[in-house]
Amino acid sequence: MSGLLIWTLMIFMLSSCTRKMHQASVRPNLYQIDNNLDTIRSVGNLEGMIAPFRDSMEIEMGSVIGYIESEMPRKQPESTLTHWMGDLTYTAGKKYSGKEIDFAFLNHGGIRVSYVAAGPITVGKVFEIMPFDNLLTVLTLTGEEVQMLFDLIAYKNGGWPVSKQVYVELDGEEAVNIRIHGEYLKADKLYTVATTSFLAEGGDGLDFLKKVPRTDYPVFIRDIIIEDIKSKNALGEKISATGTGRMVRPQ
Repeated sequence: MSGLLIWTLMIFMLSSCTRKMHQASVRPNLYQIDNNLDTIRSVGNLEGMIAPFRDSMEIEMGSVIGYIESEMPRKQPESTLTHWMGDLTYTAGKKYSGKEIDFAFLNHGGIRVSYVAAGPITVGKVFEIMPFDNLLTVLTLTGEEVQMLFDLIAYKNGGWPVSKQVYVELDGEEAVNIRIHGEYLKADKLYTVATTSFLAEGGDGLDFLKKVPRTDYPVFIRDIIIEDIKSKNALGEKISATGTGRMVRPQ
């Protein structure tokens, strides 16, 4: 069952269980009474309609798709969980765009768990990590815009997932000594960057991204996470990540 279908069923089930009251103007001469209406709309029949989909969804959400080598926390200014997510976004950006990607980033608030425990990981856990329907997006940024991006991240105390191509020092509310692929940031250079549609649309304070060139790809970041876990599991590998050396505070 696809991630989109699972999410749709979850919303349908929740909305189906909510009784809503609406004010309406009724014209009796336009309606006919159907004696079977109560039967058709009975809770029992509704439950019968939903049950097969719910059961299938519960099986899908509970299925183990891979294993986490050691606990991955979400911390500021950097952590293993944020590094893992930054790297898989970078890899997906290259795969779906067919382009060389300079780096990838997500936002700290987009991760909705404080840690991922060691051991088996399920589809349901991935929905907890990233419940939002954010598409993979590739942007073209100038060096000045990359500086603005990391200055905002510094202002927010770091903790944003970035891929391993990034090194940045958070000096108070400013980002300094930024390097991409080991080279210092150049103001007049163009950088190809993978992120989410939410951030590309100006989310989390990134209003300046609304006007930059972008391409959206029809895949959710959540599904990219699932794909990454499954592919590594198929190779007998566990999910792991390093925890230092990308977003640091000078001593």
